[in-house]
Amino acid sequence: MKKQLYILLLFSGMFFMPQHNYAQIDFNAVPEDDLGNVSDEFQELFYEALKQKAIENYDKAIVALRKALEIDDTESILYFELGKNYNQLKNFGEAEDALKEAVSKNPRKRMVFR
Repeated sequence: MKKQLYILLLFSGMFFMPQHNYAQIDFNAVPEDDLGNVSDEFQELFYEALKQKAIENYDKAIVALRKALEIDDTESILYFELGKNYNQLKNFGEAEDALKEAVSKNPRKRMVFR
């Protein structure tokens, strides 16, 4: 009798709570991680710089950020990342200049230095 009850609960759960509704993807939704209206080359350089920073290759990260700055120098995050990379290389003068430039580009945005 218990076995029949468990089977009945299992099948009723399958009919009343179908799981296929949870697996649907909305391809028309705008992704939340969009960097805005920037070129693919800019995004590739920015992510390359983040990748190089993650593997502690700060020189290559600085080169990638400099190339990204040649494409679009209005983004304050580029200067902020540049300052963090210079700081890791113990080049404090360049780090200070880059961080000051980041603050001057966007003074209302508070960036946390980690």
